[in-house]
Amino acid sequence: GLAAAAPEVAAGWGAALAVAGAVSALVGGFAASASQDTKVLLAYSSVAQSGLIAIGIGAGMALLPAHPALAQLAFLGALFHTVSDAAVKGLLFLVAGSLQYRTGSRRLEDLGATHGVASAWNVYETPPELERKLDAVRRFGDEVIARYR
Repeated sequence: GLAAAAPEVAAGWGAALAVAGAVSALVGGFAASASQDTKVLLAYSSVAQSGLIAIGIGAGMALLPAHPALAQLAFLGALFHTVSDAAVKGLLFLVAGSLQYRTGSRRLEDLGATHGVASAWNVYETPPELERKLDAVRRFGDEVIARYR
């Protein structure tokens, strides 16, 4: 590959990709924070997350000639972030669509008081047996914390 044939070129392209990723992460993050539409916010968030993934790939390319172990870590981090973001973002788009269906709006301003709507969803209601298990876990956590205070 390119890294084996011309490591300096690969490192240069990696640094350029990391810088482009940083710009994408910043622009996407700022645009997402300024958005009032849930789906647009998630789309800009995807731009920001793609920038973070590009930073990981670019860092891996830049580190590959001198530090192959660190490069592998960077590539692995980028891969992990890609998979986790894809799973989470898909679910978030489903939630945004569900909120739009239930409330008739995608605007964050209109969704400020959705707790009444959300409590009617079966998705958010925990079955009694799960609630008992969660309470047991909470009590155990409280006991552990109390021991170390």
